[in-house]
Amino acid sequence: MFKALLALALFTESAHSAALRSAKTKSRKLSFAAIAGYQPGSDVVWHNNLDKDVKAIDGYVDSADLTAATAVYTDGAYSAPYATITLDAAIDGSTAAAKSAVVYQKVSGVFTSIGYLKEAAEDGDTSIQMYYEPQNAVGCFTGGLLTADQETDGCMTDEDIKLTSTTSSALVIDGVPTNAAKRNLQGFSTAANDKMAGQVYYNMYNAYYLAYQTDATLHGTYADQFILEALGDTTYDVNDKFDAMTGNDARAECIMKGIVYLSVWMYTVREMEDAIMDCTAGDVTDNEDGVHAWDEAVAFYTGSLEGTGSEGSSSGKMLFRLAEKRCGNYGTCSGIDGVSGTSKVNVNIFAEFALGRDQVGRGDCVALIDTKDRAVTQMSIPLIQGMNRYAYKVSVLRGTGSEKSMAEGHTFAATILPRLAHCDASVAAMVKTNLDMYTKDEVTDGTAMAIGFAPFLAAVESTYPCMGISCADIGCLLDSSTGECYAEYPVCSDPVTEVTTTETVYVTNTETEKTTKEEMPTWAVGAIIAASILMLLACFYGVWAKGQMNAQAQAYADLEQKLHGSKA
Repeated sequence: MFKALLALALFTESAHSAALRSAKTKSRKLSFAAIAGYQPGSDVVWHNNLDKDVKAIDGYVDSADLTAATAVYTDGAYSAPYATITLDAAIDGSTAAAKSAVVYQKVSGVFTSIGYLKEAAEDGDTSIQMYYEPQNAVGCFTGGLLTADQETDGCMTDEDIKLTSTTSSALVIDGVPTNAAKRNLQGFSTAANDKMAGQVYYNMYNAYYLAYQTDATLHGTYADQFILEALGDTTYDVNDKFDAMTGNDARAECIMKGIVYLSVWMYTVREMEDAIMDCTAGDVTDNEDGVHAWDEAVAFYTGSLEGTGSEGSSSGKMLFRLAEKRCGNYGTCSGIDGVSGTSKVNVNIFAEFALGRDQVGRGDCVALIDTKDRAVTQMSIPLIQGMNRYAYKVSVLRGTGSEKSMAEGHTFAATILPRLAHCDASVAAMVKTNLDMYTKDEVTDGTAMAIGFAPFLAAVESTYPCMGISCADIGCLLDSSTGECYAEYPVCSDPVTEVTTTETVYVTNTETEKTTKEEMPTWAVGAIIAASILMLLACFYGVWAKGQMNAQAQAYADLEQKLHGSKA
């Protein structure tokens, strides 16, 4: 029913989509750089660049500079850089320009394209905002980065600028422009309720975490709260758990995994959901917005550091890289040995990404829903693998990794608990109880994973069918020293769906023959009988109706004869 209603909404939307979509003033390129083998249909360079923010935060966390890490998290750095330019004279009719108009900067006496207007430059404006164009060699990356780490070679200077063309009137900048980044990782969570309310997976996650949230002003910001607490924000660090830990490892795991696996994960799903809502059913000429949203999902999932090849790169920082790490742990890579080649998750999800791009491009909006759901299923597999892996370390390899393993298990659990709860609330409650870093201490009192690994694993595995996941998707946890499954963590067996058949004995004069056949359900027999009756009635009605029509035709002919006489 939901898909039927959504299909109706999508078709209705197509009737007036032209009035809802903003005009595109920037020219479209015929092709864009591949993202780990995926060919985007739109410009998502800056979206793909967000993984460099993650890399910068990782570096600051490693050096224990949580202030710098927080600044990049809240202010951004590498994704959608822009400049606010104060003008020495207000915009007038001769210098006005539309949103997305090209901005030219004088470089060595020659005006060169450097960006495009964020908003229209209108009469009376004393400042303008400009997005920088993606550039391969240089860029303008400032945001929350420490001054020593900022990249300013591509930043606008105080030279003259021009709008729209190199022949338009010059606008003189009053001082050096102020540079910043539009996109930041914190916004993925703090803006979630405004952007995602009503979307299936966000509703699922938000509903779960609202049960633990008493402050209504924080509605929808569960990921941001998790991350800021690990970053040491006193608003959220109510447990003082991190302060009591030795070293920085546990804090680092919660920060980095929370950012990518809890926040970016949901925003990636959001972009796929958004593509469905932007999709104009049956119209191949009006789906630019939908294609762009779908491309954004791929860009956020993958990141620029993975490169353009389908094999990716070990320097990656986003969800693509998580899938690669976990396939080596579980023997679920695409190579014949299970530990080499690209992960099956990435092979499968990139097939869905390509399919979804083509579906939204041709307006196949309803089919796009199933494609999105299959992609989300694939995205969930590494989260479950991660949670189970660290539950094993905490429970069976107790003492190995200590606080770090507990923090990783705690964070991975946070990323999948809402899906577990959706399938079985008791399983989610058990997982939370046993991997809650704030109430359990694996190091000092051994209270973490008190249930034991076998019952823990069995309970989690019971939810796989509900999530559309098979035992083969997850695999078994491999002992790196032997390459074999740990004895406590073999590959599980999927539930067997039995087909009920009835054995009927036929007796002949010479022998008894036994034949197994499926009995037709009673409702099916009734349906066939009803259909047959309807067909007979239709035939009788057709004969009767034809007779009536013939009688009416004859009566009409008789009337014509009386009024006009014979035409013979």
